[in-house]
Amino acid sequence: MRCGRAAAMLRLRCGRAAAMLRLLWLTVAESAAYEGFEELTEKYAMTDKARDDHGYSDFYEMMLGGIRERVLNMTEIGVAWGLSLEAWHDFFPNARLWGFDISVLPKVQKRLAHKPRIRTFVCSSTDSAGLARTGLSEESMDIIVDDGVHTPRFNELTLLNFWPLLRPGGLYFI
Repeated sequence: MRCGRAAAMLRLRCGRAAAMLRLLWLTVAESAAYEGFEELTEKYAMTDKARDDHGYSDFYEMMLGGIRERVLNMTEIGVAWGLSLEAWHDFFPNARLWGFDISVLPKVQKRLAHKPRIRTFVCSSTDSAGLARTGLSEESMDIIVDDGVHTPRFNELTLLNFWPLLRPGGLYFI
């Protein structure tokens, strides 16, 4: 039954997302020159998004390049070494970034502390009570990237927890 709820939530936002994608395609060509996402993932060389065979960096560049200056809040689930958060920090110059993981190493927290727009939370993405304790507001996120546990069950539970945070027209990537 949860799949039905998740599918219904997706349909609610799909119309707005389609309009946003059309706008995105129009603005990508007009974007000012900037360091592309691929270059940023190479700068933070150990991120799993750098020169990957799956084409994630190309996909993110295509989807987000045209809106990068308008993004104000972005969540990444799965912090690991924090390198993706640093790449997102540089890619979205006006965004506050929220990272979630079940464990964030002290040396990662120390390195990210120098970037005041990044905040990390030690919290399972499937823990709704833990997510509520963060104080993040409903419909406050422009983008959510689920790069945490890569199983359908965890993706579904994470989607159900984080979907209320996504603003209408926002983008959710798994």
